[in-house]
Amino acid sequence: GALDELSLFPCAPLDVYAHSTRLRLFCCTMTDTAKLEALVNRLEAVTLKLEGGAGPAAAAPSAPAAAAPVQPAASGSSAAFVTAYDGLVKSHLQPWMDLCSKIGGEVLLQAEAVQKCFTEQRKFLEIAAVSKKPKMTTFQELLKPTSEGIAAVQSFANGPRGDFFNHVSFVKEAVAALGWVCVEPTPAPYVKDMLDAGEFYGNKVLVQYKTQDPTHVEWVKAAKALFTELSAYVKAHHTTGVSWNPQGGDAAAAAPAAAPAGGPPAPPGPPPPAPDLSGVAASAAPAAGAGPDTSALFAALSKGDGVTKGLRKVTDDMKTKNRPAEERRAVVPSKPSSGASATAAAKKPVVTKPPMLELDGSKWRVENQVDNSSIVIEDTNSKQQVYIYNCMGKASRTVIQIKGKVNAIMLDKCKKTSVVFEDAISSVELVNCESIELQWTGRCPTVAIDKTAGCIVYVSPQSLDVSLLTSNHSEINVVLPSEDPSKDPVEVPIPEQFITKIDGGKLTTTQVEHSSA
Repeated sequence: GALDELSLFPCAPLDVYAHSTRLRLFCCTMTDTAKLEALVNRLEAVTLKLEGGAGPAAAAPSAPAAAAPVQPAASGSSAAFVTAYDGLVKSHLQPWMDLCSKIGGEVLLQAEAVQKCFTEQRKFLEIAAVSKKPKMTTFQELLKPTSEGIAAVQSFANGPRGDFFNHVSFVKEAVAALGWVCVEPTPAPYVKDMLDAGEFYGNKVLVQYKTQDPTHVEWVKAAKALFTELSAYVKAHHTTGVSWNPQGGDAAAAAPAAAPAGGPPAPPGPPPPAPDLSGVAASAAPAAGAGPDTSALFAALSKGDGVTKGLRKVTDDMKTKNRPAEERRAVVPSKPSSGASATAAAKKPVVTKPPMLELDGSKWRVENQVDNSSIVIEDTNSKQQVYIYNCMGKASRTVIQIKGKVNAIMLDKCKKTSVVFEDAISSVELVNCESIELQWTGRCPTVAIDKTAGCIVYVSPQSLDVSLLTSNHSEINVVLPSEDPSKDPVEVPIPEQFITKIDGGKLTTTQVEHSSA
């Protein structure tokens, strides 16, 4: 009867086994119903597990997950943010490069290094488009070409000041914005901060070439537009950091594919022959397990008070206070050594560079002048600059006269030097100087003094509206002409001490005033 009932259920063999078992249980006595119900439930659970393992999916063993490599939906070069990056390079970097070609010199060389940085960053973004976020060590290796390129760009501003010092300094600060790939979770503001850091030098370029060469003005505007657009790109495509591909593969494996095509690296040479260390190992083997011999030390300490019996007693004539005055010297003289004089003689002598006074293009170079009070620069024009470097006075002051109207004057690392000129169109700058006298007879709109100790500025009657920009200075005095020609000029010091107070959450800074009581 049970088999006839089971024939009504068209099920798998396992189902037949389960149903037949259930029927047998119902045929048993019903005295222990709770136990029977528990046993039925356990059998049903086992049946469900067996049915799940006997399905079509379990009939064929699945291949290992690692055997099927992940295929990204798109290649790195076709990713949306890589395509947008190409548009940024084409619309903003290339026009800026064209302006750099017009200017030439250091500006063009530095711009080529900047272009290489953008190229390396594009390779990095290609890898990110097809890869998961890597470990820190792999991440640093991927960024190494870009970081080396940024260092190469910034090295242009580390040398001596040239004609385009403000240009290369502006790019030196702004190019650090390419480090946005390391910033989380807000990389876009970091790009803007780096651009703001270089804006000081960019404004100097604008002031210097505003009325001379519009190419330099367009160059500054194009550079600002480039990094402003880079900030907008990062905000749009990498809002909280680099947009890695969660479904991508290993970044370390994808890196060689993004590298430029070329032949394989040359195989390494044969290793050097191993040195024969058998003798060293044999001699060092007995001492390897041996420690310092401390038996004598512990034997002496075990004597107790007797350990001091072997010490000599200090008599009165040995004490310093009882010795003659000529022997009471606090410093013990060292033994004379023949190497001391040899070491002093072997010190590297100070190299004295030859003095220079020449016109290099549109720049007068006055360098390494010592105790020369007859330097006169003539035949100048409004497009020329005067660069005065490492001039000093030892026995007397070095005096430099500049006739005519020049564009700008720069004093760098000068000491005990006096400069007299007629007119300067843009500005006069003093950096790393000491004991300087500056005087002009015509017009000068701006005087910038930085890292200078001791300077007297003689202002002409035509330049009472001059702007004095000072920082990190000391002993700076300004001599103002008197309104009455019969009276002496007035000398006024520039404040050096300031006091800052907190007022309503804001800082208020005023100069310190000393009252004579």
